[in-house]
Order: sequence, then structure tokens, then C-alpha cells
Amino acid sequence: MSGIVRIRKVLYFCIVKTLSLFSMLLLPLAPLLHCRPSPVYHRIPIPFVYTITEHGDSLYVSTSTGEVFRFHPDHPDSVVRIAKRAAYPIRGLAFKQDGTLYTSSYTGGVCTAMNGTLIDRPKMWRTSWTLELDPFDNIWLAGRQGVFRQTGDTLTEFSNLREAYDIRFFSGRIAVAHRKGITIYDTLTEKAVWSSEHRSVFWCVAVFDSLLTGGCMDSILLVRQGKEYLLPLTPPYNTPWAIVRNRRGTLFLGTQFGLYRLKAGETKLRCIAFKGKCIKSLHIDRNGRLWVGTYFN
Repeated sequence: MSGIVRIRKVLYFCIVKTLSLFSMLLLPLAPLLHCRPSPVYHRIPIPFVYTITEHGDSLYVSTSTGEVFRFHPDHPDSVVRIAKRAAYPIRGLAFKQDGTLYTSSYTGGVCTAMNGTLIDRPKMWRTSWTLELDPFDNIWLAGRQGVFRQTGDTLTEFSNLREAYDIRFFSGRIAVAHRKGITIYDTLTEKAVWSSEHRSVFWCVAVFDSLLTGGCMDSILLVRQGKEYLLPLTPPYNTPWAIVRNRRGTLFLGTQFGLYRLKAGETKLRCIAFKGKCIKSLHIDRNGRLWVGTYFN
């Protein structure tokens, strides 16, 4: 019996020493060992999404079938349809300071959402690809006939730049993506102050601090301190439709063939999700979550 007790004590001593030594070996590696939580995915059954915007405590989504949906980002299952209009693909979605929701389409003009439907604004009946609000809460449209701005309750021509597809405001200027590149205008003088050297059809434009980005077929353009950098985008005929940036400086691209990522300091775009699928819209909410608008059923 005493022999068994001694063996148990010896085994216990060896196990304790082994665990202590193992802990000492792991201690220097502690700063390198951490658990990275897996991303949380919420799939919301809204097909053919064109636009995502945030207002109040909710996200609003528009579709190619003329519908507008709302849901709370913390409770994705709370999705409800708040407006619909047949044969009115909604490409633009924006809330004015008074809380009124405005929409736009390439088949019709500007509408406001009211009582579950979309009401025409007859004096703003211009087809467009994009609707944006300037810092003074005025509506701007980019479309086939050029760029238009709100003056009172109507629209006036800002530029006759044909086939304008996207616009973004920054520092008293407006960047316009169009069929021959990207052009920046002074909003006061209405004069062009810069144009991209790369002459191609640009479908989207975005501005993040001192970085201007634009998407054209097979590539993305980065402009920093006046220098242009063109990065290739595969596979052939791939086209960026939306660009966003997170707090770490990582760019995300919604493209014709998937969701792509470009980390700060890198020069290679990588497809990270939805390979081969069309992504028309992206949005990063106030909590840093990335929402992807898929353009397929």
C-alpha cells in the first residue's frame, strides 16, 4: 500500500512540475496568443439592393423593384417595408434635416416617402444615377444630362457634363464620376479645378480625408496629394460599384464579381466574399459593422 502511495506522490509531483514548466514556456508568448472572434453574419432577405443609408437608429435599403425597407442594425429581423412604387428602381436615398426621405431613379425624378408610397416632386423631375445632399441640405443629382442642384423647390443645372454617375462632397468641392473620368468642381464658382489623367468610364467615386478613390472597369483609382495610382481589379471586366473605408483605413469595394478588400499600405485587391456575385452597395454603420447590398436573388 505504501508503494502505491509513493508512486502516486511521485506521479503527482511530476505532473505539477511539468505543468509549471509548460506555463513558464507559454508566459513569454502570452502577448501573441489571443482569440479572434469569428465575424457575425446576418442575412436579410431583400434581393437586388441598390442603396443603403443610415438615419436615426435604423438602416434604410432601396431596391431595383422600387421598394424601401427599414430595420434596426442590432435587430436585423425587424425589417419592414415603408414605401413602394412600381417601375421605379431607386438609386438614390437621402434624409433631409427635417427627417423627410427623398428618393431618385434613372427612370423617374425625385420623390418623397409618405404613407407607404412615394410621391412625385414635379419640379424635380430629373432622371439620375445618384442623389446626394450638400452641407446646406440641398439635393444634388448626377445623371445622363449632367449634374443638377436644388434651388428653392426646383432643380437647376450645375454642369452639363454628360453621363455623370456618382458625386461626393468635400471641402466646398464636388467630385463627379462620369464617362470620361473624374472631375472636381468648386461649388461656388462652378469651375472645374481638377480632372483625372486616367480617361475611362468611372461608375463610383468616394472621398476619405485626403484620399480620393474611384472605380472603373478592371481597376480602382487612388488619388493622394495630386498623384494617381491605378490598381488592377480581377477578373476581367470586373467593375466597382461602391467604395467604403473603415476606421483602420481598409477599403472595401462592392464590385460586379464580389466583395473586395484593400488594406492600408497594400496594393493588391483581394476578393473576401461573394465571389462571382454582384454587389451594388456598401455601408459601414456607426458601430463599424459592414453591410453589403447584394444585387442578386
